[in-house]
Amino acid sequence: ESVHAIGGERFNYRPKGWVFKEAGGRPSILFPFFQKMFPKGKILVIVREPLQVVRSLVQYRKKHGYGIELRAEIMDPLRIFAELLPFVGNPAVRFVLYEELTGSRLESNMRSVAEHLGISYSRVLTQPTQFGQPTVVSTATKQVSTVFSNERHWTEGLSFSEKTAIRFYFSLLRVVEPTRILPICNYECLKERIANDSKSVSVPG
Repeated sequence: ESVHAIGGERFNYRPKGWVFKEAGGRPSILFPFFQKMFPKGKILVIVREPLQVVRSLVQYRKKHGYGIELRAEIMDPLRIFAELLPFVGNPAVRFVLYEELTGSRLESNMRSVAEHLGISYSRVLTQPTQFGQPTVVSTATKQVSTVFSNERHWTEGLSFSEKTAIRFYFSLLRVVEPTRILPICNYECLKERIANDSKSVSVPG
């Protein structure tokens, strides 16, 4: 069978399952809903350092000429981060660190992802594709056809006023809403929890 993609391209591809992608939604609402609708379904979560997420959002909006509301750009990633913490350890949920999907551990992580999803691993999983065919994707700053590692500090590419405002709001939220928005567990703590959870999962022999 063939699949017609946007633009009229035709691919000889037969889907073996369905995938729903959500960026920026509320995990506390979406995850239970997904699990109720698809009891045997799996959830894959890619997590990234909140400051890097804010940097990416700001650069994307500047690139496309959108207005920037720094308070909202900061609050949303932090709220999502806080809502993800209770799902660490849930057998239906697999956490993957963004930096490990763009670095030297890309292949080993994609093998783990394939195992979690119950699909066969292929090297096609390590490159941008559309219906299994190589494609070009847009990032916050450029278009790429390969997976690349971004090791820039979160402040790079931001103006002095943007960096100052981001630091201000992060400090303010620690005082105003320290538990609901900024949990005691920061990104390093989350990475440790994910690592410990991965070790506790038995691997079939």
